[in-house]
Amino acid sequence: MHSFFGSKKKFLFCILALFLSNLFIFIINKINIIDNNILIEKNQEITFLKNSNFYNLTGSSIFIDDSDPDFNWSKTAAEKDWVSGSGTENDPYIIENVIIDAQNPFNNETDIDDFIDIETSTAGITIQNSIVYFIIRNSTIYNSEARVYDSGIKLMNVNNSQLINNTCSSNSIGILSIFNYTYYISSSNNVISNNSLKNNWVGIYSYSINNKISNNIIKNNFGGIISMGINNTISLNSLDNNGDGIMLFGRNNKISKNNLTHNINGLWLLDSFNNSIVENSINNNSGNGILLQSSNYNNISKNEVYNNKINGIHLGEGFYPYMGPFLGPSQDTNYNWISENKVYNNSNGILLNYTNNNHIINNTINNNEFSGIELIFSDYIDILNNTIEANYYGINMEESDWNDIIQNTINNNYYGISLNSSHWNDIIRNILRYNRDCYIENEYSARNKYEDNDCLEPKINEINWVVIITIISLIGLAVLLVVILGRKRTATNLPAA
Repeated sequence: MHSFFGSKKKFLFCILALFLSNLFIFIINKINIIDNNILIEKNQEITFLKNSNFYNLTGSSIFIDDSDPDFNWSKTAAEKDWVSGSGTENDPYIIENVIIDAQNPFNNETDIDDFIDIETSTAGITIQNSIVYFIIRNSTIYNSEARVYDSGIKLMNVNNSQLINNTCSSNSIGILSIFNYTYYISSSNNVISNNSLKNNWVGIYSYSINNKISNNIIKNNFGGIISMGINNTISLNSLDNNGDGIMLFGRNNKISKNNLTHNINGLWLLDSFNNSIVENSINNNSGNGILLQSSNYNNISKNEVYNNKINGIHLGEGFYPYMGPFLGPSQDTNYNWISENKVYNNSNGILLNYTNNNHIINNTINNNEFSGIELIFSDYIDILNNTIEANYYGINMEESDWNDIIQNTINNNYYGISLNSSHWNDIIRNILRYNRDCYIENEYSARNKYEDNDCLEPKINEINWVVIITIISLIGLAVLLVVILGRKRTATNLPAA
């Protein structure tokens, strides 16, 4: 644990800086809508709370540090009505029915070091250095956004918490879960569930281990979820109209059964390894559905990826944050499995550029505007048993070598398989029917093997002549009718003799 986070901690600020650079593009088009949504939602939230037993702590905040005798759980529970329980698994501390207007709006005159300091950031509710069991539920926190990491709810060095059915809006970060090394508490085994996170800069920022983020509504933020860690589960969340839906930076995480729609990129993995991306619905995003950069050994399977403006699934080149303020080209994205996905109605279905040793197997890839599968400078790719139909190119390869294209069904595309400056590829036992051309390759491609393919091309010349004759006949009839009608009108308008 320590080696992973120790080596990655320097990336923390440049990752968020990279992420926020995308978000500023988003701001201009959304700010008026978000302001109106905030006003409506605040009124709804306050009305709801006034109809229940609640504690209005507007203008103040909750701060619990279990390592400090003046601010620990036991002292707070003894003095405050809004805390109950004893901190055991069977009797956790509970904070509930609290409303906090943090009254901490954005301040562009804040000192820059203070502005980006994650550990000294404030929140409506802060819990830190705690391993006892506790629950925060049915509470509303808003207007904590003076600095980058100011939050609705902040957990630092916390284990064994549950955040359930809370509403966090108009904060820099809705829910923040992080750790440092001072107290050797990993910020793990926390549950973030059934919360509403709207109109924040980032909905959830998690730098943690073994956390569960599930069933949350994350909407109208400039970023949905940023997860940096190990063995986390992100499932059954609705992420709508954010900057990027989910940004993952870590390993051994599972992202499943989420709905990611109307974001920039639906799901973005950066420098991430051994993650599982399974059974998500990723649609109508203005960038990529799924984007992997500098990420290896990930499994992308059984997702439905459709109506995304750029690529359905994109692996490869991009920008990568080095140990400093500058951006450089990404490292390779290799050894990933893309299997059993439905990918349709995107610009490109699956795009790999500058990658090696990836596997594209048993996918259904239909009705994409350009290529079903496109390889650019990508080698040793296995493309096996896919159904690829009704795209412009079924498979298009640019400067890509040593790839295996085997036992795919590639029908009703304009071109079945196209090779440009690509060599030593094996194209074997594929079904290619009713494409304009089964396969084409330019003069700079060589040593490709075509073997045992079932190729049936339409009789294009016969079809074209029928179409051409029909069109000419219709045009001739139209011209003849115009001439006849013109003569009749002329005769009608002539003066009587």
